[in-house]
Amino acid sequence: MKYEKVHTIYKRFLAMQDTDPTLGYIQYMKFARRAEGIKSARLVFKMARENNKTKYQVYVAAALMEYYCSKEKNVALKIFELGLKKYGGHPEYALCYMDFMSHLNEDNNTRVLYERSLSSGQILPEKSIEIWSRFLAFESEVGDLALPGSHPVSGGEFPPPPAAGSLLTVLPPPECFHGPFVMMDKFIEHMKNLTLPEGII
Repeated sequence: MKYEKVHTIYKRFLAMQDTDPTLGYIQYMKFARRAEGIKSARLVFKMARENNKTKYQVYVAAALMEYYCSKEKNVALKIFELGLKKYGGHPEYALCYMDFMSHLNEDNNTRVLYERSLSSGQILPEKSIEIWSRFLAFESEVGDLALPGSHPVSGGEFPPPPAAGSLLTVLPPPECFHGPFVMMDKFIEHMKNLTLPEGII
């Protein structure tokens, strides 16, 4: 084959036990795509996924290659999601995925990704500061107070104060209240004008 020697050199390097193969796989994928097409690059990515020493940058490079070179947005998203299952505890990978989502200008999906990463429990609190900072900047730029995601309960409504919330938990449901009901305004007006007999008070 025309590029057999190149493949041999890359594979020989990647077989070394004392090296980090991440950058090697990335460059190998780029070569394979340029020389033989995206299918060849995908085979290299498959090899990279099977290597336990490979780091998250391979997934980022493969996803961006699919998006920019093959115009395959959905494939890129699938690769990012695949990487999130393996590297969900790495804030650096989550930030790369968030940058990509922001680039797509899909605010809702970007917001969901921030919330998923921060609530998954995979990222240690002390390592999530940068994600929180990015999330704050994102909401400051494109967020809207009317969005349901901006409120602590669904529907865009704030919960009642604690005292009122406690009362609501012990009250019977609204359908239990059936009339006729007292017309309080008229009742109060009547009580104000009521003249009590002497000696009552």
